[in-house]
Amino acid sequence: MKSQLSLYERQYEGEQQRLTEAQKVGAELASEEARSTVEAMNKWLPELRRLANG
Repeated sequence: MKSQLSLYERQYEGEQQRLTEAQKVGAELASEEARSTVEAMNKWLPELRRLANG
């Protein structure tokens, strides 16, 4: 479970960085995709962290 969490943590950080970069350059579609992914992960990642850390 912890290895999966590590993977998701890296993906989450990458999506946050992608969102920031897309907003900087005005890439609307990339920004919207990253925002949607981050919002979805915000809903379930805290629970996964809780389960992984027992």
